[in-house]
Amino acid sequence: MRYFCPAYYLKATFGAGTDEAVLEIPVSVTGNKNLYISYQISSPKIKLVVWQSKGGNRSDSMVLKYTEQQYFDTWSVVHMGLDSDVTAIRLVARKTGVTTNVEYVLVDDVEIVLSDGAGNI
Repeated sequence: MRYFCPAYYLKATFGAGTDEAVLEIPVSVTGNKNLYISYQISSPKIKLVVWQSKGGNRSDSMVLKYTEQQYFDTWSVVHMGLDSDVTAIRLVARKTGVTTNVEYVLVDDVEIVLSDGAGNI
């Protein structure tokens, strides 16, 4: 069973300096589920951090980097396990260095699906 979050996406465009963009998605997770995210990162000076919020506290993060994408200039997909007490997913795009070009992070197709019972993937 899939739970789509179609109303939520992140498009962060950064100029020459450093900056940060945040998207927090409220969720209600019962049982073990997996979070799937389609994303694109345009520069090695940008990282995307995915946090699970539990009772207002952030924990269990995953850092997505430009060099770790499966595909460049198109969509890559990542998934992580969610615990049953997760109340929000927080996506934080951070530009960590100066560039001469406009850079971006795109996130689309945020989905929560039933876990196969194997724990975090």
